[in-house]
Amino acid sequence: MLKAFLAVAEAGSVSSAAEQLGYSQPGLSHRIQTLERELGCVLFRRRGNGMTLTREGQMLLPYARMTVAMMRDVNQAIAEFRDLRLAARNAQERNAQDRNSPDRNSPDRNEPRD
Repeated sequence: MLKAFLAVAEAGSVSSAAEQLGYSQPGLSHRIQTLERELGCVLFRRRGNGMTLTREGQMLLPYARMTVAMMRDVNQAIAEFRDLRLAARNAQERNAQDRNSPDRNSPDRNEPRD
């Protein structure tokens, strides 16, 4: 919902923000209304040609930006961690396969037995 709030705040209208986010205009309006209901305040002044932030909306703006940025960082860190775990698991599987396969250069394989 904070991404929706930021998009509307930056675009100045629900229709422009909805287009940028790939949402329907009613769907984005609903998200904003839900956020306003959860916070117990009005975040935007609705005008015929767009929307402007109320004082409460202006107060929320820097926190919303920080929260969205932190969530992006957390998602990136988790993705990197998953990539590292996958790489480690693949390396372990390759090592296990190498240990279980006959060594092509072993003396037993290259020299005839008596």
